[in-house]
Amino acid sequence: YLVEGYDQRLTSARQDAGLKLDELADEADIDEADLLALEQGRATQAGVGGSVVASLEEALDITLVETE
Repeated sequence: YLVEGYDQRLTSARQDAGLKLDELADEADIDEADLLALEQGRATQAGVGGSVVASLEEALDITLVETE
């Protein structure tokens, strides 16, 4: 359900916004471990939920979930 290359897209957007991992986690009100898992391409293995992804999409104004 996540777009191909979501990890790179997320990392680039965070860096472009000038945010560190902990700063973005605080801003999006999510767990830093979930953010790290997403940036490392381990969302499925780490069980990162859709609400976490939605929070990041909103915080960074990016799309991480495939739309049909």
